[in-house]
Amino acid sequence: MPVSYGRIAQLGDGATAAKQPVLLMYLPSADLKIFRSTFAPPNFAIMKKTLVMLMLTGAAQFAGAADVVGNPKAAENKVAQCIGCHGIAGYKASFPEVYSVPMIGGQSAKYIENALKAYKKGERKHPTMRGIATSLTEQDMADLAAYYSQKK
Repeated sequence: MPVSYGRIAQLGDGATAAKQPVLLMYLPSADLKIFRSTFAPPNFAIMKKTLVMLMLTGAAQFAGAADVVGNPKAAENKVAQCIGCHGIAGYKASFPEVYSVPMIGGQSAKYIENALKAYKKGERKHPTMRGIATSLTEQDMADLAAYYSQKK
């Protein structure tokens, strides 16, 4: 902690002064005030207010991200690319290999939304679905999930 003697500031504490060199420097009055404010103890009231504001901002952003609600009516304009495969009973796709395409009508909205997110992140491996999911926003995914969860 700095100890000042008029315009001379001494850095170092008495216990370690014998082991470490002591720094003596001349500081004009204006610089001494800046020096003192730089090494002053922290203002905990300001730190507490700042921390509370950061926590509230983070909570508001988290709450805003979780508010995506699917609208089945909005999805009616978005299902055209899905119907070609998922709207045909017993349909088999041949790319990248032959497999039966699942009917997604009646699945839970959360399952469909999670599946689309996994395709978008690359956690599920299907090139066509990955391409489609990559073009969708969070709102699009929620809308499509709500739409297909109401279909049978």
